Amino acid sequence: MAAVALAIANANGSPWMGTDRGTTDEAKTVPQRVTAIAESFLEAEYGQRVRESRLALSEAVKECSVPDWDGYGAAPADAMSAARAERVVTAFPPSLGIPHFSFDADGEALLEWIVASDRVLSVSIGADGELRYAARISGFKRTGIEIFADGLPKGLAEMACRLACR
Repeated sequence: MAAVALAIANANGSPWMGTDRGTTDEAKTVPQRVTAIAESFLEAEYGQRVRESRLALSEAVKECSVPDWDGYGAAPADAMSAARAERVVTAFPPSLGIPHFSFDADGEALLEWIVASDRVLSVSIGADGELRYAARISGFKRTGIEIFADGLPKGLAEMACRLACR
């Protein structure tokens, strides 16, 4: 659905360029109606992604909420890290899909997108907003540490784009 909505929008976000040339009162409402349809498709797609992400994250929190959940002395899932993970995942491009949610042995949330054996992005999310990531994308490798404020940091956004764009 989102692909349809995006396909009918031009670079300025105004759907169906040229639909504003009608002369009748009804024809003049076409751009607003097309915009409303495109927005409803995008909202439905985004909302579904958020719901699925929250469900997957809550399942991971349940699995990892007790000390030694992995049998090797792992710390329980950190609530602040889990809360930040919910915000971080929505900053990634929807084309990446929903990541696999887990927790590191130190209790930090871990997001992993595994597209293929040579196309992987892992992001560990600290309770303080620190994002530590590692990417392997068709022979290209990168690791980094960035701070998550309100949007995806530049280096991580680049890795997400490389992973999503073949």
